[in-house]
Amino acid sequence: MNKAYSIAFISAFLLLFASFGSALSSQEAINFATKQNNLLYSGEKAEVFPNVRVKSMGKHYWVITVLNGDTLAGFVPVLDDKNPSIPGSQVVRRELLKTAFVLRYQRELNEASSQQGIWIFDAQNVKFFSDLSQDLKDERVDLTTVKTSLEDFPRMQNLVDDLFDQLDSLYPKAKDVSDSLLGTASFESSFVAEPDTNRLKKFEKQFQDSFDLVKDLDQERAAYLSDLDALRQAIALTDLPIETKQGLNNLANVPNSLQQFGSKVALTIDLEESLGQVFDNASANLDTLASGLSTRESRNKAYQKLYGGDSEILEETGYGSLNLLMGLLLSEEYFFDWKNQEDLMDAKENWEKAESFYESGSFAQAEQFSARAKNPAVNTYKLGLEEEEPVFDTDLLFGGVVLLIVAVIIIYAVRNRAKLSALVSGSGEEEVELNEWDR
Repeated sequence: MNKAYSIAFISAFLLLFASFGSALSSQEAINFATKQNNLLYSGEKAEVFPNVRVKSMGKHYWVITVLNGDTLAGFVPVLDDKNPSIPGSQVVRRELLKTAFVLRYQRELNEASSQQGIWIFDAQNVKFFSDLSQDLKDERVDLTTVKTSLEDFPRMQNLVDDLFDQLDSLYPKAKDVSDSLLGTASFESSFVAEPDTNRLKKFEKQFQDSFDLVKDLDQERAAYLSDLDALRQAIALTDLPIETKQGLNNLANVPNSLQQFGSKVALTIDLEESLGQVFDNASANLDTLASGLSTRESRNKAYQKLYGGDSEILEETGYGSLNLLMGLLLSEEYFFDWKNQEDLMDAKENWEKAESFYESGSFAQAEQFSARAKNPAVNTYKLGLEEEEPVFDTDLLFGGVVLLIVAVIIIYAVRNRAKLSALVSGSGEEEVELNEWDR
């Protein structure tokens, strides 16, 4: 049992340090998909579970799980490299997608089953079947005593001999089950720590081999229990003293571990079905997952053309993307003032088609029309705006005249303040002639 615990410890260690030496962290891979690119739809989220790289064809990949709520929406494999990318090979893609599916749902099944105590690939069950093997081996001792006590009943002694033969097959098979469970648990830990698409089939086979051994053992157990029950009934029909019968029946009792084995078989059958569904679903959903990944790529490619950074547009106009440039060209403030109205209308028509195709999911067409909008948009910007003609401001002229009149009045008032004062006061000492206003 120390071996089983050692394997578990080593597996945990491998899981902890599995990402060491990688060019990217899992979060950087997620950033590649979500920030450097636009590979997720609105409302989706990304994670890596289990948090390990997957090897395929000699290269390592982070396979991002895309979720819509709690529902699987797809996978995005990202090359673990300083220049990350999605693999171009369809074979590599499909193998990565299938492996990622199995990894995710097998781990979920493992964790849920372990919490419920129904995962048979653990140290407890390895020990159980090892103990069962020893119990079956020890059962020969009790049956030998039974056979000796039945020396007057040769036919029943033959029954005991048949049971000996069955035990000789049963106890090695129980040991084989124990060894198989340990080997599968070890392989599982190794595979989850360092998954490789080339080992996926062997991963499935490891589980199935263990299930088959348990079922084979169960068939032989059923035959053994049937023959053991026949022996007990035969003993009951003899004329042996009641005390002798009771003693022989006790010796011929079914070992406790063999009785408990029945519940293990039930768990095995349920687990085999659940794990089988994981592998079957991985194959059944593979086409959909591969198609979904291709669609995400097409969408992202179109997105980059419409809304992503464009060095050529940046160099020619100072605006970093076609979307930003079109936002300027089509703004109400400038739309009618661009000199190159012909190219502007051409850019506007193609841009609107590109956006419409993008929203409807026709990403190839969106990319096509964004390319058509680019050159006329740049040409429109480079030719610039119409120069504004000076406009005669009548309000300003009227205001100037008024100010001039006021200034004349003020000057006159200052020069003739004495006469004006007398006129206002009405003192009569000095008449103000009308022609004085002309001086």
